[in-house]
Amino acid sequence: MRRLALFFLFQVWICQFAIAQSCPNGFRFFNSLGQETTVICVGEKLRAKSCLPNSQPDKEYYDFEAKNGLQFSTDTTKNVTYNTPGTYTVTQLVNLGAEGIKQHERTITVIALQEPEYTVSACANGLVLVKITDTKLNQFSVNFNDNTRVQVVGQGAFINHQYAPGTSSKITVTGKFTGATCEISKETRVQALPTAPTPSLQQVQITNLNTSGSVAITFGNLQAEYYYIVEKQSNNNFIPIDTVKNPTSGVVTRTIQDLNTQNSSSFRIRVTDVCNSALPASNSISSLPLTVVAGNNKIKLSWSSVPNASGYVLKRNGTDYQTAIHPDSITFIDRNVTCGTNYRYQLIARLGSNTSTSNEVTITANSTQKPAGGFLISTFTPNNQVQLTVIPPTSESPKSYSFQKSAGSNTFVSLATGEQNITIDNKVTLTGPTPCYQAFFTNNCGQASELTNITCPIFLTGTFTLGNIELSWTPFQGFPNGIQQYLVEQVDASGQVTTSSVASGNTFTTTNNTEQQVNFRIKAVGNHANEISYSNTLNLKRETQLLIPTAFTPNGDGLNDKFEVKGQFIRSFKMVIYNRWGEGIFESTNQNHSWDGRINGKEATPGVYSYALNATDDNGKIYNKTGTITLLR
Repeated sequence: MRRLALFFLFQVWICQFAIAQSCPNGFRFFNSLGQETTVICVGEKLRAKSCLPNSQPDKEYYDFEAKNGLQFSTDTTKNVTYNTPGTYTVTQLVNLGAEGIKQHERTITVIALQEPEYTVSACANGLVLVKITDTKLNQFSVNFNDNTRVQVVGQGAFINHQYAPGTSSKITVTGKFTGATCEISKETRVQALPTAPTPSLQQVQITNLNTSGSVAITFGNLQAEYYYIVEKQSNNNFIPIDTVKNPTSGVVTRTIQDLNTQNSSSFRIRVTDVCNSALPASNSISSLPLTVVAGNNKIKLSWSSVPNASGYVLKRNGTDYQTAIHPDSITFIDRNVTCGTNYRYQLIARLGSNTSTSNEVTITANSTQKPAGGFLISTFTPNNQVQLTVIPPTSESPKSYSFQKSAGSNTFVSLATGEQNITIDNKVTLTGPTPCYQAFFTNNCGQASELTNITCPIFLTGTFTLGNIELSWTPFQGFPNGIQQYLVEQVDASGQVTTSSVASGNTFTTTNNTEQQVNFRIKAVGNHANEISYSNTLNLKRETQLLIPTAFTPNGDGLNDKFEVKGQFIRSFKMVIYNRWGEGIFESTNQNHSWDGRINGKEATPGVYSYALNATDDNGKIYNKTGTITLLR
């Protein structure tokens, strides 16, 4: 009997423990639908109800906001409506009879709903993606307004829906919170994307050849609403290396960094959308790494073959250099190079209207061969200095020139060294032996050339006596195919040619009775074009001969009637006649104004008179003459 009593008491304890576990806070909340909740909407009626077994409704009191101070209503009100969102503390005071008065409290959350947050993305082929981004609500209904509705519990959900391509529709998302009866909706209109055209990969260009280099990729036929993924082939797969989202133009160029561009790689463009739809990919183009090596007077270019190329175009220094390299070629040797010169190369593979462009490579040509010496020309300048000009081979760009001179022997000594191919020998002695010259140059690779030809300019000498001019000269040496002819040129004081005559041999004779001094030079003409050399300019002068009579007979017979001074080339003239007492009786500043034997219009007395003559000829020579003249009648 005692065991039965103990068992009964144990069962009562178990029951009370279960009640306590199911009603830990002493009361529960219910919404307007009679559903138990811990969340209520603003303006929604909330009901509190005891869950204790011994509670009596008429002895159950509530305060619905503890922070305002506990005030229990005497009418045992158990309902409340909150008009402001927030968290409220509700306190229960309950009379449990024999157990006494108990006080319990718990909180209720009051929410004010906001429009649900979500995104709508149109994708290819009429597909639409709805992403729930709201972090406040936790239950959603997505209505696609085509008799399709999707219920979602939880946050961050993705919902795909298929419309007919090109369809314009309205999507309505309704959100609420578990336990709350209120809900709120938001509408969004969506336009399905047009069909995506297949992109076109137009150019692949290596902009930096390196293990961590870069490639510029140009692709077109783009649609603004799509994503374009740049892919690089790795083994048998293409892997993404860059993405262009919603391009703003139909053609885009992207530079991809940190790629190993030393090896050829294939690239393509794959189009997709925010739904990651599988859409057609573009054509593929392989990159074109170019390497260049300088050899002896040549530069070798090497590259990897580009699949489907119709041929290659090689640019040198920015311009097309070779435009029809065969598509099977993978090397090219440029032999048209000059030692020490920089050359910039770039190769382009033609793929229809598309291209694969290599990196640019700049390299300096070199050589270990001794260059040919070129051609040396010597000629006198108008001021009788020798000018030397080296014409190097067309394939050479010399860095410096060295000129050598020999005077009357076969021994050459250094004359001048400089960067210019022209030098002047200003120490030529026209009375000495004829000088000869040779030269060489040094190219940009430090190689000295062969010696040029030996060249000796023309030395001209001559005499001018009583109007007779005799010229002779040394032969010119230096034209590789000899002399075609010599021309004797007379030049004026400014160097302009006044007469030109062909000479036979190395002498020339002519007459000149009208000039006191003349200038001549010899022009040697070679058998090839532009082979010309001049001799020194020779200035020949002759003396003025003054003829002064000792007597004259002013008797009117037309013979020796005046005291006249004869002579050519007189530039200035002054003559004074004096009587025996030293008085000046006649004066003339004109050689043609002579004394006629009169003094103040009257015949002078026969006898001896004296004269003083001052004259200057065309050569600038001054003549001062004095003497006597006898007047006879």
